[in-house]
Amino acid sequence: MNYSKNGARKKRSGSTSSKIANKIFIIFFRAVLAIFLVAAFAAAGGAIGAYIGIIKNAPVITASSVQPSKYVTYMYLDGTNDEYDRYKGDENREYVTFEQIPQDLKDAIVAIEDERFYSHNGIDLRGMVRAMSVIISSGGETVEGASTITQQLIKNTVAKILSNTWETKLQEQYLAVRYEKNLEDIYGSKLAAKNHILELYLNTIALHWGLNGVQTAATYYFGRDVSTLTLSECAVIAAITQRPASYEPVKHPENNQYRQRLVLGKMLELGFITNEEYTEAYNDDVYSRISGSEQKYMDEIETVRSFYSEAAFEQVQRDLIAKFNISKEEASFLIYNEGYKIYLPIDTQLQAIVDEAYNNSSLFPRSAYRIDATYYLSLHNEITGEDQHFEKKVTLYNETEVNRFVDIWQGELIGPSHTILGERLIITPQPQSAFILTDYKTGYVKAMAGARGEKTVNRAFNRATQSERHPGSVFKVLSAIAPGIDSGILTPASVIDDVPFTAQKYTP
Repeated sequence: MNYSKNGARKKRSGSTSSKIANKIFIIFFRAVLAIFLVAAFAAAGGAIGAYIGIIKNAPVITASSVQPSKYVTYMYLDGTNDEYDRYKGDENREYVTFEQIPQDLKDAIVAIEDERFYSHNGIDLRGMVRAMSVIISSGGETVEGASTITQQLIKNTVAKILSNTWETKLQEQYLAVRYEKNLEDIYGSKLAAKNHILELYLNTIALHWGLNGVQTAATYYFGRDVSTLTLSECAVIAAITQRPASYEPVKHPENNQYRQRLVLGKMLELGFITNEEYTEAYNDDVYSRISGSEQKYMDEIETVRSFYSEAAFEQVQRDLIAKFNISKEEASFLIYNEGYKIYLPIDTQLQAIVDEAYNNSSLFPRSAYRIDATYYLSLHNEITGEDQHFEKKVTLYNETEVNRFVDIWQGELIGPSHTILGERLIITPQPQSAFILTDYKTGYVKAMAGARGEKTVNRAFNRATQSERHPGSVFKVLSAIAPGIDSGILTPASVIDDVPFTAQKYTP
């Protein structure tokens, strides 16, 4: 050991160097810590500021704004309430109340879409953690959604979000929590608020083929009211929601069945159904009862409406223009989307007689018979890439001549580089005629014919309501004969001499 003065000095020198190094390290650590804390607070402040900015840009939401806004307008036969026609706009929807929807369908939707729906406050934290875990564990290859029923409802009705981003997701979550709290205050309980949300959701969801809401889906797929659906049928509809184009049961019954059985299994797991109910629904040959078809959907799109239906449409349109001081286009939009119920006084038996007569050419003069034909043709030129549209009108004397005219004109226009995009032939027999049958006691129109011959297009010219002509001698009944009888000057036995006369230099 070294107890000399030099040894002591070395020890003091080493100790001093160590202390200086420690002080420098502490100072450096504190500086780094301070920078980290400042950066963390800055980042947190920035994140909070960004979140506040995102929330400020969120759509304004109220209890009344979260509603499906477009419905089908129906025309009914007055007295029987049978459906006569329907006008469907942007969305095919018929609203049903919570009580009209079977419990099995409500449970099926909750089970497959949002099993903690009745317990969360608008967002499902457990679901969010699970979805994030799946995304991370799969390396991003598997993506699971964590949107609650409330979030989906807001997304489809208020936000109208077409693609998910972090910003839209945060807005969606914020609005969902706020909306549920607002409904709880209005309805007085969480259960009542949740039931209201589920009712709106079940009337909003898209279920393929232009179907919106469970009532139109039940009518299309099973031909019945939603209230009559069985457990297996409810599971079929609930199975569509995730990817409607892939899971609809008309073209993809095997895909739907796979998911339908997932729905039933989830309902069993959550205690919504018993083992016996599960087994019965699982083994039910439900797809043999599917009544919808792609052709049925196309037929509904291409339905040619009657003259009576279109005349009623135009009358309601005029009433809306007068009541709300709106344009013709705006009135049409209301009829197609507001879900009106229009009751018609048409007598379908009388209308059938009129239709039969107006389609019977033998009841019209043959001596003056001719055909006005209008042919429309659209072509695509494969060489130039252009689309061309042609129209030609002719007057001929029989259908053989009409068919020959079409063949000749096609031969003149269609070359080897052309493909036909579309064509339409409209035939109007002449002479024309129109007919209205009214109940003289009420003024109601009981039957109508807007033209002779089969009606082949919508919005065709209606000679009964749109062909304005001078009344001629028909006016004499109103201007002279009726007032004469009413005043006692004339009777049904009065004789009026049909002789020339002159009044103020006018000789009729």
